[in-house]
Amino acid sequence: MLKNVQFKIDLEKSNNVLIEDLIFRSDGKVDRARDAILFNTTIPSDRDASATNPVGLRVTHCAFDGYLDMSIESRGAAGRPRILATIDHCLFFDNRPGEPADGFANRGGVNLAVALDTNAAAAELAGNARITVAYNAFIRVWRRMPRVAQGNVGHAYNNLLFQWGHTGDHTRPETSWNATPVGADKTKDATAVIQANRYLPWSQKQDLNHAITVDDGTKADLNLDNRPNLKPNRFDDPNGRPLPNKPDLKGPFTQLSVAKLYSDDGLREPSVQPIEAVVWRDVLEGAGPRRTFDADDPIDRGKGHARSLVQQG
Repeated sequence: MLKNVQFKIDLEKSNNVLIEDLIFRSDGKVDRARDAILFNTTIPSDRDASATNPVGLRVTHCAFDGYLDMSIESRGAAGRPRILATIDHCLFFDNRPGEPADGFANRGGVNLAVALDTNAAAAELAGNARITVAYNAFIRVWRRMPRVAQGNVGHAYNNLLFQWGHTGDHTRPETSWNATPVGADKTKDATAVIQANRYLPWSQKQDLNHAITVDDGTKADLNLDNRPNLKPNRFDDPNGRPLPNKPDLKGPFTQLSVAKLYSDDGLREPSVQPIEAVVWRDVLEGAGPRRTFDADDPIDRGKGHARSLVQQG
């Protein structure tokens, strides 16, 4: 277990990185580590050699509890090595949603953004990552499960989002409250396919229009027209029952080819299970480190909150 630690990976010095079976836990305070895992490349400059070969990373079977800002942050930039990453079978859980009251900073799950730099011109660059987020369980997480922005490409499927938007007993502004946003800030034409995920909202925040938000300047495919090549998402009420109608999702939706998203990088399109074939109890139990938790472990308690509701579908 790592507590109040940031694991930073420079993907210009490392490649084919595998991170597995780790537990990241934080006090969630501003004077502690920000982001549990940060993997990045740098802003290009005249001193940089041309770098076109992609770099790979996988985060699997890890658990994240209450980190300030993000659990996983990806930052790359056009002109630097292309980031190809997979985040799968991880458990994102907030054991103390909304706390501490004096240090809460909109804790979230996964953010795909652009490399950081103090140079204003460099900050206008687009990101260049293509990241798959699949078979993860997000429990009581405030936002970004995941967020795709700033020129990056994301494919999110077969993820369980349980009581998303949870803030405990604290009232929080909703400016960044969301489940799976595409865009925001300087969007730089982000691209996302979001399919076959299950959304169960927190009972005190039932505005499901925030489940998936899509900004101008993006390309997002949610399969709202029920095409056979993509699987629809499932939207539940807080009791885990499917809603009779989809939320009123708004945005510049488009039709995208998942196969092309992967073949452009020489990869094969993954197999996505349709909602009716997913055993959500298995997704929940398979998320996080592959070890036995005891009943008092806060992460296992987090799963306990979700078991009774996800078992029915």
